[in-house]
Amino acid sequence: MKFHRSRTPKPGHYDLCEVVLEEVEHAKYLGITISNNLELGNHVDIITRKASNTLNFLQRNLKYCPKRAKQTAYFSLVRSVVEYGGAIWDPYLQKDKD
Repeated sequence: MKFHRSRTPKPGHYDLCEVVLEEVEHAKYLGITISNNLELGNHVDIITRKASNTLNFLQRNLKYCPKRAKQTAYFSLVRSVVEYGGAIWDPYLQKDKD
């Protein structure tokens, strides 16, 4: 992934200890998936999929538990995942808001 100011970047490559680094479309850094055009749509998709899977797991396995246990599990395992990194992005695309 390359970040640059120019509209037409110069072709080139980066190497580290004589190993050429491959260019990628998106990368994960500190739990946030960043794309090369700085859109967070891919990050939102990954997080919503992860939170949905966790929520489904909790619904299946905590069916007969007290409400307080369900609430604690939800806040600690689902909501924390969804809210992590929320402060860095303000969704401006309608698909990200949805």
